[in-house]
Amino acid sequence: MDSNFHSAYHNRGRAHAEKQEYDQAIIDYNEAIRLKPNFAVAYINRGNAYQSQGKFNKAKADFAKADELEKAGK
Repeated sequence: MDSNFHSAYHNRGRAHAEKQEYDQAIIDYNEAIRLKPNFAVAYINRGNAYQSQGKFNKAKADFAKADELEKAGK
Protein backbone atom coordinates (compact mmCIF):
# COMPACT_ATOMS: atom_id res chain seq x y z
CA MET A 1 0.00 0.00 0.00
CA ASP A 2 1.27 3.47 -0.89
CA SER A 3 1.86 5.23 2.43
CA ASN A 4 0.70 8.51 0.87
CA PHE A 5 -2.64 7.08 -0.22
CA HIS A 6 -5.02 8.82 2.18
CA SER A 7 -8.07 6.91 0.96
CA ALA A 8 -6.57 3.58 1.99
CA TYR A 9 -6.16 4.77 5.56
CA HIS A 10 -9.64 6.27 5.55
CA ASN A 11 -11.22 3.07 4.24
CA ARG A 12 -9.36 0.93 6.76
CA GLY A 13 -10.57 3.32 9.46
CA ARG A 14 -14.13 2.79 8.31
CA ALA A 15 -13.63 -0.98 8.49
CA HIS A 16 -12.35 -0.67 12.06
CA ALA A 17 -15.28 1.57 12.99
CA GLU A 18 -17.74 -0.97 11.58
CA LYS A 19 -16.23 -3.51 13.98
CA GLN A 20 -16.43 -0.95 16.83
CA GLU A 21 -12.62 -0.79 16.99
CA TYR A 22 -12.69 2.96 17.51
CA ASP A 23 -9.12 3.44 18.72
CA GLN A 24 -7.78 1.77 15.58
CA ALA A 25 -10.23 3.68 13.41
CA ILE A 26 -9.07 6.97 14.88
CA ILE A 27 -5.43 6.08 14.22
CA ASP A 28 -6.24 5.48 10.57
CA TYR A 29 -8.37 8.62 10.27
CA ASN A 30 -5.50 10.59 11.82
CA GLU A 31 -3.17 9.30 9.13
CA ALA A 32 -5.66 10.07 6.35
CA ILE A 33 -5.98 13.62 7.72
CA ARG A 34 -2.21 13.98 8.03
CA LEU A 35 -1.82 12.99 4.38
CA LYS A 36 -4.73 15.14 3.17
CA PRO A 37 -5.57 17.85 5.76
CA ASN A 38 -8.59 19.12 3.78
CA PHE A 39 -10.32 15.70 3.68
CA ALA A 40 -13.63 16.66 5.32
CA VAL A 41 -15.09 13.14 5.27
CA ALA A 42 -12.21 11.86 7.40
CA TYR A 43 -12.99 14.53 10.00
CA ILE A 44 -16.65 13.51 10.00
CA ASN A 45 -15.83 9.83 10.42
CA ARG A 46 -13.24 10.51 13.10
CA GLY A 47 -15.85 12.66 14.84
CA ASN A 48 -18.29 9.76 14.68
CA ALA A 49 -15.66 7.47 16.23
CA TYR A 50 -14.99 9.98 19.02
CA GLN A 51 -18.72 10.34 19.59
CA SER A 52 -19.06 6.55 19.89
CA GLN A 53 -16.38 6.66 22.58
CA GLY A 54 -18.19 9.43 24.45
CA LYS A 55 -15.49 11.99 23.59
CA PHE A 56 -17.98 14.66 22.67
CA ASN A 57 -15.65 17.67 22.69
CA LYS A 58 -13.30 15.99 20.22
CA ALA A 59 -16.27 14.93 18.08
CA LYS A 60 -17.65 18.47 18.09
CA ALA A 61 -14.26 19.88 17.02
CA ASP A 62 -14.02 17.40 14.13
CA PHE A 63 -17.56 18.13 12.96
CA ALA A 64 -16.82 21.87 13.06
CA LYS A 65 -13.62 21.37 11.04
CA ALA A 66 -15.48 19.28 8.46
CA ASP A 67 -18.15 21.97 8.19
CA GLU A 68 -15.47 24.64 7.72
CA LEU A 69 -13.80 22.61 4.96
CA GLU A 70 -17.09 21.88 3.21
CA LYS A 71 -18.07 25.56 3.27
CA ALA A 72 -14.67 26.45 1.80
CA GLY A 73 -15.29 23.93 -0.98
CA LYS A 74 -12.37 21.66 -0.11
